[in-house]
Amino acid sequence: MQKTISVTEVFKTGWANTKKHIGFLTISTFIYLVISMVLKSVSHGPGSILINLASYAISIIFAIGLVKIGLIVESGNNPKIEDFKTDFHTFLSFFWASIIVGVLSAIGFIFLIIPGIYISTRLYITMYLILDKKMPAWDAVKKSWDMTKGYSWSILVFGFFAFIIAFVSAIPFRILLIIAIPIISMSQAVMYRKISKSSVSNPVSVTPTPTVLSVVSNARIEPSPEENPETE
Repeated sequence: MQKTISVTEVFKTGWANTKKHIGFLTISTFIYLVISMVLKSVSHGPGSILINLASYAISIIFAIGLVKIGLIVESGNNPKIEDFKTDFHTFLSFFWASIIVGVLSAIGFIFLIIPGIYISTRLYITMYLILDKKMPAWDAVKKSWDMTKGYSWSILVFGFFAFIIAFVSAIPFRILLIIAIPIISMSQAVMYRKISKSSVSNPVSVTPTPTVLSVVSNARIEPSPEENPETE
């Protein structure tokens, strides 16, 4: 059964959260874009492999920071430049999760476009679960698949409009990306919170399946007649 989230309301809240911290968010995004452009301009010369690896690592760190800041702002707190710092474990979790999500989505696109789109929508909140719930990459992938059940259409509509915003903003020399990226990021955090709260308020009832250990541990062992003779 499909569940509905108002995409309009998500973007309105995302825009409101962006306006509250527009200076911090736009400056941070501007710095990242400048660093990316500089690295890209020198990525074809000597040491291009190392430069490309550095660029990819910086993009992951920036993505982690945006997810973290989105969660912080959505919780009503103020972001700080220190929020872009990350530990190696979180970095690796993001790295592996991006590979897993990318491979699974690519497999879907290989067979037909629609399965790829569907898989992408179901794994949409993987990165947020890694930070918000401190989950390893594969556990976050599985949890995202469970939590987004019924929300594929809402996530697809949200992703479509996010793409349009990013595409239009990139046309005039990418200048408007310094505002488009924060809006999209803050809106993604709003979308995640709505899905997360809905999952908590409407938990899925699961009937536990008995295992061998549970059967053995709960079994009653009746004494044999020889061990417990009747008293005359």
